[in-house]
Amino acid sequence: MPVAYILGRSRLDVFIYPNAAAVANETSKLDTTLAGPPGAPNQWGVGVQPTFVRTANLIAVFLTDNPTQSERLSLALTAGPPQP
Repeated sequence: MPVAYILGRSRLDVFIYPNAAAVANETSKLDTTLAGPPGAPNQWGVGVQPTFVRTANLIAVFLTDNPTQSERLSLALTAGPPQP
């Protein structure tokens, strides 16, 4: 089950897995352009294009109509931890 965050008019669903292998297994079953099963209708809503982000043991689906926010979230999640 995801943890859902409401960010203004946007929504972020975060799925945390025990390890990167579990994420790879789950991702192999998904159409990442729709963040859902291949061939299934868009489950996120009419006219909503989800942003799918995968990193380490996390999958995030960001629902927004703001491409700048989408890009910033993707960059923040994939940047990794701070470096020394």
